[in-house]
Amino acid sequence: MYHGGDPAAAGALYGIFRDDWIDLSTGINPHAWPWRERVKLDDVALERLPSRSDLDSVIAAARIAYRVPDDVEILPVAGIEPVIRQLPSLTRKAVLLDTSYASYRTAFDNQIPVIKAPSEIPARTSVILVNPNNPDGRVLSPETILSLAGSRQDADLVVVDEAYEDGMTERTSVIPFMSRIQNLVVLRSFGKFYGLPGLRLGFIIAHGQLIAPLRERLGDWPISQLAITIGRQALTDRQWRETARLSLDTQARELRALLAAHGLQFESQSPLLTLLRDDRATEMHRGLAAQGIWTRIFTDRPSSLRLGLPGDKSEFHRLEVALNEILPS
Repeated sequence: MYHGGDPAAAGALYGIFRDDWIDLSTGINPHAWPWRERVKLDDVALERLPSRSDLDSVIAAARIAYRVPDDVEILPVAGIEPVIRQLPSLTRKAVLLDTSYASYRTAFDNQIPVIKAPSEIPARTSVILVNPNNPDGRVLSPETILSLAGSRQDADLVVVDEAYEDGMTERTSVIPFMSRIQNLVVLRSFGKFYGLPGLRLGFIIAHGQLIAPLRERLGDWPISQLAITIGRQALTDRQWRETARLSLDTQARELRALLAAHGLQFESQSPLLTLLRDDRATEMHRGLAAQGIWTRIFTDRPSSLRLGLPGDKSEFHRLEVALNEILPS
């Protein structure tokens, strides 16, 4: 699965201007943290490099927001994508638990097996899993993941990509329980839940012996002053975070009610991802695109179509009208 979020390319194909698209191809919160209102750009010191204290300030905010134990380290990074590309330098052999981001396969030169069950994992093999998973939103409990990690002490790594965990109304993260598992690495994306993917901010959370080689490879200034300032303030905005989770849950229920009213089958436990299961997936994707609504299809899942959340009532209405148009009554 490659990335969504390119309505400009879709516009060239369908002859629709970029600003006229509803982009449902990404799993990004359509209601971003209001950085224009909360951040004074004059306070962002772009004239100098980030200092150690600057980096420490966003690390401290992330430690509280993500409930990171004191004996576990945090490395801020310019998004999770470059970290994924570094994983082969930390482990000799790995498997991917269930189909997910194509970036993981690309990082391992398409030599990483995809397995469906933990019982299929070979001995002394690192495990990479996405929780909640993308694109189907499958969620494993922290207890399940910790049990898996505890049984993989012979492996270099157990990597848990929690890019979509922030949006869950029930906490599913393994981060608070990381102290006792030395080979566990958790990846957190900032941009998806906070609706600011262009900021390029994420966090690696792991014990020191795993953080150290990544810190050396990524350099002394892994993120910008702007990412530090916005990230620090957003991560400390607990009221916005709690309100956003409830709002996303409500919007996801509204979207799924609309899909169910059209007889469509879907799955997901994540509010930011809804995966349709339908043999007409490609036809539906093209029909929606012809009306300026961009969705995600998958070469390895030809009967699947993924939708993100519409941004407001007008976008919900356009989606409803489009579904009425392309689906038989």
